[in-house]
Amino acid sequence: MPDWMVAEAFLFLWDDDEIVGLFRLRQYLNDATLQNVILEEVEEIVMINKIKIGSLLIQH
Repeated sequence: MPDWMVAEAFLFLWDDDEIVGLFRLRQYLNDATLQNVILEEVEEIVMINKIKIGSLLIQH
């Protein structure tokens, strides 16, 4: 496998015959995937904060 690729497993969460969740597990991180993880975490934090701020504005 090239250095820039990372082995990954996909796991599905099922509810009867419907897929209700997907988990991606990387066996390790290289520089590129680590950078993506950091960016995804920052984007998630920003989104959570926007939701919190939005709900505070709605409540007042």
